[in-house]
Order: sequence, then C-alpha cells, then structure tokens
Amino acid sequence: MLLDGQNRCGLGVVRALGRRGVTSVVGATERWAMAGYSRFSVGHFVYPRLCDDLSGAVDAVLQMASNWRPRVILPIGDDGWRLGWEVEDSLPPEVSLAPSPGLDLFEATFDKARLAVLAARAGVEMPEGWLPESWQQLADATDRVSMPVVLKPRETTGGVGIRRVERADALLSIARAADGPVPIVQEWFEGDDVTVSLLADKGAPLVACVYRTLRQWPHPYGPSVASKTIRDPEALDAAFRLVRSLGYRGIANLDFRRSRSDGRLKLLDFNARFGGTTEIALASGVDLAWIWRGCSGGWRPTVRGWTGIDRRRVSSSDGRSSPTCCAWRAPSVRWAS
Repeated sequence: MLLDGQNRCGLGVVRALGRRGVTSVVGATERWAMAGYSRFSVGHFVYPRLCDDLSGAVDAVLQMASNWRPRVILPIGDDGWRLGWEVEDSLPPEVSLAPSPGLDLFEATFDKARLAVLAARAGVEMPEGWLPESWQQLADATDRVSMPVVLKPRETTGGVGIRRVERADALLSIARAADGPVPIVQEWFEGDDVTVSLLADKGAPLVACVYRTLRQWPHPYGPSVASKTIRDPEALDAAFRLVRSLGYRGIANLDFRRSRSDGRLKLLDFNARFGGTTEIALASGVDLAWIWRGCSGGWRPTVRGWTGIDRRRVSSSDGRSSPTCCAWRAPSVRWAS
C-alpha cells in the first residue's frame, strides 16, 4: 500500500513494483492521483490532508489496511511518512511499515539548522550559513553578510520559499516578506547540482544512483525536471559518510552542488524519502522501490559490491526520454530471514 500517491514519483514506484509482479493499493489526498490509475494498482482511496483532518486520515488508512491486508505500507512523501508513523502501532499484525529512519531522525534532517550540525559531524561540507535566532539579530548583522546569499525556511521541500538576495540593504525586508520564523542565511554560489538517491540499512548503503540536474522548474530552486545519471565517486563518498554517521535506515535523497569556481562539493539538502526524480534511478536499472520493499518484514539484504550500468536516460518534463548515462547499483542482493 502506497501513501501520498499524488506525489510525482508515486506512479514510478507503482510501475517498478508492478513489473516485478507486485500490485499496489494507492492512497492519496487527491481523487485523480495518477498512481491509483496504473494497471498495476488494484485499488485506490482518498484520505484527508493531514493539516485538515489528521484523525480522518488515520482512520481511512487503518480501514483500508484492514480491508486489503497489504504486506507493507510504503509512504512516498513527507506527509505520507508522518501518517505512516501515526498508524504504525495500530496496523494489523501481518502489515508492516517500510524500513525508515524513524520520526526523530526524519525531523532532524528536515530542519536545515539541525542538518548542518549532523553534516559537520560526518565531515560533509555544507555552504557557509548563519542561523539567526531573532529578527533583531538578523537586522544587526546585515552589513556583515557577504552577498549574494539565499534565504531558506528552516523546514522546506521542493525549493519552496527559497529567496536569493543580492543587496545587504534588502536582506531584512525580503526575509520578513516570507511567512514563518527567521530563515537561515546561506551563501550562494554558481555550480552544478548533483543528487544521490540511495537505500541504506542501519547506516550501511545498499544501493544508490547519482545524477546531475539539467533543468529545474520552477527556476532556479525547484525540483529537477531533466536529469542525467553520472559516475561521481566524490558525491557517493559524501553521501555514504553521512548515512553511516546517522545510522540511517531507509530511502534518502541527498542534494549537492559542485562549485564552478573551486570544484568543492557541498550538501544542500537531505530528504528522508523518495525524491521527485526517482524515475531516473528506476529507468537506469537502480530499483530502489523493489529492494526497499524487500527490506521490510524482517528480511536482511546482503550486498556484495558495486558496479556501473552503461545506460543513459534523460527524463524531462514532457515525459520523453533518450536511451543513452550510467548509474551505480548493487549487482547482487541475497535475502535471508
């Protein structure tokens, strides 16, 4: 059973599982979520948005879990995970929640200020930033901030709420124009965006895909709508160091940027869930959804090594693709109870 089936990568997950003979029941907050209408979906249902009716969403998921008795519940987005943790202790005994980092670590990586601390402990570089504790502290320091900078909400996804500021005298007014608490102030630099999508179990990386962003929408801070898988040992190493340091379990999507001026790779974001560009990993032969499902129910994967896949695929906003990139994956996975 999928939660957050309206998410852009939900359809890709349903298709990836379906091609291996696993059908899905899809839950979503929208009636016309595409994942629910896949030929691999045997049923779909709608539940309220968590911000509107949390108890109603919980009741709907528990009712459908009781009716359909799925082996595992696979949340796709942030709200899907929050809903999954709400229902986890009330699920029928034969139904389990997919392997996850847990609520505490999920919230720690979602908060950009806490993520900076975790990354520093793992030796993973992030852009220089400042975490003002009050509006007055931000106002007092505007003349000491090197421009340009970006203002980031402490909790955001998909680039929502990020603002670039060119002049120090406009910093405070632009920051106050956004809703929410005092934002993070972070250096801005030109660079190429690189993403690592991976699955880990108790800090051990099991499978990963690296890809470079070719185009974003909305420009310039939105999610990737065109990407190409690449070989990037440096990005893999940084991602693996962080998940090992966290003892991370489950799916993760790490966004990096490599500076065009000095070549340094810096972590921009850590999403404890599928990324919106999961389709590029699936198309390149890195089947995160299938292996993630296999990790549930007490199964323990054993990975023997990493290898390259000599295929390329460019995914785009119009759904077209070209059959030519390489990704990294675990070539063999054994399942043992």
